[in-house]
Amino acid sequence: MRMFEKRVDALMTDMILSPAQPIGPVEDYLFWVEFQARGSPHIHMVVWIEDAPGVQDPEDCPDVIEFIDRYITCQMPDEKTDPELHKIVSEVQVHSQNHSKMCRKGNASCRFGFPRLPMEKTIIASAPWNDDEDDEEKDDGQNKNCG
Repeated sequence: MRMFEKRVDALMTDMILSPAQPIGPVEDYLFWVEFQARGSPHIHMVVWIEDAPGVQDPEDCPDVIEFIDRYITCQMPDEKTDPELHKIVSEVQVHSQNHSKMCRKGNASCRFGFPRLPMEKTIIASAPWNDDEDDEEKDDGQNKNCG
């Protein structure tokens, strides 16, 4: 747990809150620690970024998606240009083909459906938008989700 705490502290101090501001100036943040079944800790984090776009109505979605895609990516490091990083990501960030007993409950080879391919683009899923609560009865059932 002490090592995990040092890693979280380094993530916050040396990256998120560093003078380099890799995701922009941080207004506030919140994280909590959870433990998996065998005691492995992990964090869930929310970071509020100064002047980050928000979703107030469906027209805001393209700006929010562009902001997300600027900082969050999903790609395997190139094995030729960075073999060490490729090895680390392959070992710790990829759901392997060696599924555990937890994966194989029932008849499925992996009940979680892994491995999964990454999505082509970011989407924002939400409940249908209603501009006026009185119009709920007139809602035509069209879902105006982002993405």
